[in-house]
Amino acid sequence: MVKEIENHSSGVFTFKEGTLYPILHTLDGNGMVESYWQGQEDTRKREYYRITKLGTGHLKEQETSRLAMEQVLGEGRA
Repeated sequence: MVKEIENHSSGVFTFKEGTLYPILHTLDGNGMVESYWQGQEDTRKREYYRITKLGTGHLKEQETSRLAMEQVLGEGRA
């Protein structure tokens, strides 16, 4: 997950695992994501996270706010 965030943000966001997991646990506690364990019996189980409806709604609100701020600030205008 750490590498995916770094790759998708073109290196703008970089996290160490010790930083990312407390954030994920907070998001889980707030109902924005939910965690689940997956793996075969003979392999190490891994914890995965998926966004919830509440988290998706929050992201949409943030996107709306971001777009409004870009309009106010004149983002993209020369």
